Amino acid sequence: ETLINICSDVVSIKVKNCKLSSCYYMFTNLGKVQSITFENFDTSQVTNMGNMFEYCWSLKELDLTGFDTSNVTNMAGMFNYCTSLESLDISSFDTSNVTDMYYMFEGCESLESLDVSGFDTSKVDDMSFMFAACVKLKSLDVSNFDTSQLVYFDDMFYYCISLTELDLSNFVLEEAKEWDDVLEGCDSLEIIKTPKRIQKNNVAIELPGTFRDSKGNEYTDITKEDEVNSLINNTLK
Repeated sequence: ETLINICSDVVSIKVKNCKLSSCYYMFTNLGKVQSITFENFDTSQVTNMGNMFEYCWSLKELDLTGFDTSNVTNMAGMFNYCTSLESLDISSFDTSNVTDMYYMFEGCESLESLDVSGFDTSKVDDMSFMFAACVKLKSLDVSNFDTSQLVYFDDMFYYCISLTELDLSNFVLEEAKEWDDVLEGCDSLEIIKTPKRIQKNNVAIELPGTFRDSKGNEYTDITKEDEVNSLINNTLK
């Protein structure tokens, strides 16, 4: 709260020669800040980056390529409602120890692309609202996500209204408990591959009504995919 009061009118921040063990809520609610730059910022011992840039409404640029995230366990809400952020390079993030990613990119409504294809999610148990309200996001590759420890992924893609394709076929749901409204509001989806059914203690995990859009369309393994392929093939004849 002290930082918020001091920096309430600041539009640019430069962090230099700094070594921390936690970045929890570090820049949250700095609504007027448009840029934050880092020089010699040692994050090698940081375990918590939760809500680090949350509600930085005006933040337009962010270079995190020098971040060492190898010891980070919490990235929940890290970029929550960074509504003006148009690009974000997190391809260098080491997420091998992260357990919490809920609300991580929620409300990043200016992002049109986001590369999370290299994320190691083998320890993550909560992805609820992870990409919720990323309304301009046109593509998202989560096909390699390891969800073997995933417990919560409700509203994960809530109102990603521009997504046209999503491959969740490798999602493992052995530990899943909450999965409501995963695709609520994803009205532009044309191709959707849903998770495989997983047996646990000889009982099939059922997903009744889990994958429905706001129009009530219920998706199964190849629903719409065949329709789209057929349309393309007929068009090319």
